[in-house]
Amino acid sequence: MRKILLVAALLAFALPALPTSAADAPSYVTTDVDFAHLIAPPPVLGSPEELRDIAGVLNARANADDARRAQAIADAQITPYRFADVLGPNFREEHLPKTTAFFARVLKSIGPSVGAGKNYWHADRPFVVAAAVNPPPDVMAGTCNTKPGPGSTSPACPNGVSYSYPSGHSTYGTVVAILLAEMVPEQRDALLRRGRAYGDSRIINGVHFATDVEAGRIEGTTLVVLMMQNPRFRHDLADAKAELRRVLGLAP
Repeated sequence: MRKILLVAALLAFALPALPTSAADAPSYVTTDVDFAHLIAPPPVLGSPEELRDIAGVLNARANADDARRAQAIADAQITPYRFADVLGPNFREEHLPKTTAFFARVLKSIGPSVGAGKNYWHADRPFVVAAAVNPPPDVMAGTCNTKPGPGSTSPACPNGVSYSYPSGHSTYGTVVAILLAEMVPEQRDALLRRGRAYGDSRIINGVHFATDVEAGRIEGTTLVVLMMQNPRFRHDLADAKAELRRVLGLAP
């Protein structure tokens, strides 16, 4: 599997290079949704809700064991193949060209919605709000905020777009979990749980609050509903599903 580069990009969360076919293809999302009026705003600075958010991050980091911390760091990668721990060793990019291209186009399609929400609310990340939050260096290397956090080495974002609310990783993980569950319903519950864990990894890493992650789940679920209205999406999903099931040795 090629290495996924974690960079601050216009879509406001870590974005791997897209295949040319996916980069040039029209978006699967053809309906505009004003998430600013669909999702509740993030907690107000200094409010009891924000204090609970900060405590939640600190508790998640303190209570995660070494294995969960390692998983959380690896989950910083934006790739459907983080779900291989559910679907098995054959779920690999080199075996699945149609599936890889499909998910690359999905990523391109959902990115603008994530960026628009971040730019609307301008909510700072946990390591900016609370100096006690100390994300792993490997994660901080691919994460930025509009300004460096207290005691952190996080750079300012080139375009000022990588705010905290909602979580782009949580949005993506939710979308991937739902779509993989559609493709492999035999593993539906495990895939949906893995998608939830993928979002929770951002809290354990100290780069998102629980409210960011929950907002991302709402966005992700909504975006899947919107993409399902697109005939091209349904066609490509069916092709990817057939390829994936064949590679995994499952009945059509």
